[in-house]
Amino acid sequence: GVQEGLRAIVAKKKALGHRWDLLKRAHAVTAVARLGGVGGHALLLRLAGDKRQPVVVRIASAIAVADRAPHMAGAERAAALRVVQRSFALEQEMLAVGLATIAYGRMVGADLAAGSERPLRADKADVLLLARVDKAPWYLRGWAALGLALAAREGDATSEAVRSFRARAQGVLQRLAREKGGKDDVRGAAAVGLGLLGSAEAVPTLLALARQSDLSAEVRAHAALALGHVGGGPGVVEALTGLVTAKTTPDDVRGHAALALSLLGKTEVVAALTSQLAEAKATRRLATVARALGRLGHLGAAEPLMAAGADGDRRPLARAMAIVALGRLLDPAPRPSMLRVTQGTCYPARSRALQEAFTIL
Repeated sequence: GVQEGLRAIVAKKKALGHRWDLLKRAHAVTAVARLGGVGGHALLLRLAGDKRQPVVVRIASAIAVADRAPHMAGAERAAALRVVQRSFALEQEMLAVGLATIAYGRMVGADLAAGSERPLRADKADVLLLARVDKAPWYLRGWAALGLALAAREGDATSEAVRSFRARAQGVLQRLAREKGGKDDVRGAAAVGLGLLGSAEAVPTLLALARQSDLSAEVRAHAALALGHVGGGPGVVEALTGLVTAKTTPDDVRGHAALALSLLGKTEVVAALTSQLAEAKATRRLATVARALGRLGHLGAAEPLMAAGADGDRRPLARAMAIVALGRLLDPAPRPSMLRVTQGTCYPARSRALQEAFTIL
């Protein structure tokens, strides 16, 4: 019943007594992808490739297809890749083209991860993605950099075709990230792409960008976070800790450096992060540091997070983020508690239980 209702919303039919607007249709597309079921892939592919559909529905469908790609059979993935490629070829809006390019990169990555080199040998996906990074208008190059990284990080590292693709991708991303006079969002996206590739060879470039005081905070912050995705390297923890604790470091850079440390799982930096939690005035910085502490899972952060959540002088959003981080710290299970306790119960019972829980909260 739920799947039928969602598919009716996606198809612009009446559901629950009325027709649904574009945004709700796009959300329904995401829900259909998450639920899966017979015919789900075919519906998403049909929507992604149908130029009569509104752009928001097409792009939501392309993203959903990419999300489901690892669960598809090889032939399904091949058909999906062609549909997604066509979908971003006919888009005109910057956001639509950018998101479709990322979806395409994820589709290529899913095929490579499954052991297929067809995207490189038959579809020339590597040529297409590299060309889009190099030759697209500047406002699309950042999106293309992320799509390229999502594709090139997958696959068998012993394969010559995969190794060659990854090396070319890393070279292009390094050049973009270091490009003096380049657009900040493109350089930042290239830095994130280097982090997604996870190559230790990118560490010196990312360290240099994160430390460069005359560089924009946006690029430095992305480079710092990328170091966490790479997984460390000589001097990385010391550099990130220095960025977090230095009072001259911009707030965004400090926050992203804190998140990078949490990605590395370095619990020895908890004291440095909790001191930043007490000092942080800007909501964004406090929220980022709180997220990092929640991710690290060290009980030494519990009291500082409780204090931040109870501090009436802080903005409500900052306090809320501290409380969310505290919940993650004390209940680190991947499935949220309230969802977990409803498993195995009938629908009316769990609906009432969740309603009561939200009322108490």
